[in-house]
Amino acid sequence: MPKELRNRLWDIYDIVEHEMKAYYNPTKINMASFANMLPRVHIHVMARFQEDSYFPNPMWGEKMREANLTLPNEEEFHKRVFESLQQL
Repeated sequence: MPKELRNRLWDIYDIVEHEMKAYYNPTKINMASFANMLPRVHIHVMARFQEDSYFPNPMWGEKMREANLTLPNEEEFHKRVFESLQQL
């Protein structure tokens, strides 16, 4: 990936992580990239909560418990991310 595009991708990641922390107030954020699994780069940015089914394991790991998380409206989160991205 060209350096300029890679830098832009990280700028976008920073925005998504910031908005996710501010909106969902997670215990932590996990980020994963599986460029070796697909012919294109993609990044997972995941809000993690102590009460989620897999915490502290990866979300594709062993399920630790049943969870019933009540999270705020996802559409509002998307709107906030979109508005922040417009500032880039």
